[in-house]
Amino acid sequence: MVFTQRSFYINLVWLLLTSVAFLMISMESAQSRPDLLAENELFRLFVNVNHVISFFLPLITFIFVIFSSNLMFFLFDYEFDAHQIGKIICISLIPILLNSILHFFVLSSLNASQITALDSNYAYHTTIFGLNLMDMNYLSYGSWFLFYLLFGMLIYDNSEHSIFSIICIVLGPSMLIVVIKFLMSYLS
Repeated sequence: MVFTQRSFYINLVWLLLTSVAFLMISMESAQSRPDLLAENELFRLFVNVNHVISFFLPLITFIFVIFSSNLMFFLFDYEFDAHQIGKIICISLIPILLNSILHFFVLSSLNASQITALDSNYAYHTTIFGLNLMDMNYLSYGSWFLFYLLFGMLIYDNSEHSIFSIICIVLGPSMLIVVIKFLMSYLS
């Protein structure tokens, strides 16, 4: 993969589209409870903070994957090309973006007036395409699995590294975070 200024802008647009999709999901989720937004100033503050975090989450993920990949390439003594990895990450974000768009449509088709605060089955209300929020939860896991799968396959396709080293590069940092989170919750 050759890096050009055009590919930089394509990657940037792709990352921004993903950020906007995350923001749209956050905004649509907040609109499901307009009664709380109108009544509670603290809730409105938390919602606005959530919007900001949602918008920057794809960028933070991008930066985490770039830095952690750089670290793993260093540990395996491989040459690291940040532009190539950046392009690979943006291509790998396709399942995440598609899932986000679908999630937005599912949320926007959820009729908030039919769901009360005491409705414990709101996640199972069928919406557009016959999906509910629990289905979207599983689809979200699947889209992240596809992200890591695409990321690994594209690195493997554009390098001469072993499959074991590619698996360590792709999954190592994220698994380390999961283990640390588990240990922190277990020890506290």
